[in-house]
Amino acid sequence: MMIFGGQTLHACSLATLFVAGAGFLAYAAARDIAVRSVPNWVPGVVAGLGLLAQALGGTLPLGLGVAFLVFFGAALMWRRGWMGGADVKLYGAAALLVPPGQVVPMLCAIAIAGGLIGLPYLAFRRRLRGPPGQRPTGLLARALRAERRRLGRGGPVPYAVAIACGALFVLAPIAVPLALNQAPAAAPGITSGG
Repeated sequence: MMIFGGQTLHACSLATLFVAGAGFLAYAAARDIAVRSVPNWVPGVVAGLGLLAQALGGTLPLGLGVAFLVFFGAALMWRRGWMGGADVKLYGAAALLVPPGQVVPMLCAIAIAGGLIGLPYLAFRRRLRGPPGQRPTGLLARALRAERRRLGRGGPVPYAVAIACGALFVLAPIAVPLALNQAPAAAPGITSGG
């Protein structure tokens, strides 16, 4: 392996791919909060970064298989009306970004985050049906007013936030040690090569 600044190029590359993927997932989450839409190119970029990460990690065939299964399961949920199409694509892309052995913990973290995000929507949906009051002027106040309207009318939960949280929960303990040229404890099969 090539040494670059005391770290192997392999570890630096994996860490960079994971951090870039996490950044695009965070963008998807912010966009989902703001407008309840994730552009198609975002899951595409995350999936591309995931393909590179799987190839560098030597887990491309297994990673593709696991990501396909996650995408297929999410597509079935979309078909039942339980999930939006952008969330399905983001689910599959996130599953491709993380190491195959970390997909189940990621799915568990997504489920927990989704439940925590969904609780206020269930709790406040009936309480916020009245008129929202005067029109606010600040950006945060306007965003909260829009969210109140979404809650009151039973709008969708920004599930890209849960997907991003679940992926970050799994990626952070892997990417940080890789960036510091240490062997990550949470991801068997990935070595820093130092």
